[in-house]
Amino acid sequence: MFSEELIFITLQKILSQTLSVPAASITKSSSMDNLAAWDSLHFLIIINETEEAFDFRFSSAEIISLRSVPLLIEAVKRKKKGPL
Repeated sequence: MFSEELIFITLQKILSQTLSVPAASITKSSSMDNLAAWDSLHFLIIINETEEAFDFRFSSAEIISLRSVPLLIEAVKRKKKGPL
């Protein structure tokens, strides 16, 4: 089981590397609306890197809604609680 803080730190690293921004600029309220570098191409890379980091796949329906750090954290928590 991953703690919310560990999920956030992992996502912070993924977003920082993918968007080429300092990790400190990625907060728990970051989203496509407030990070200029987070565009549609980077969105797909972030989804892929998140799936790789946590070893699962999002469904197409899930992917559509994952436009912010809080939504990503909740989605990872749900996925990691699911059946093993």
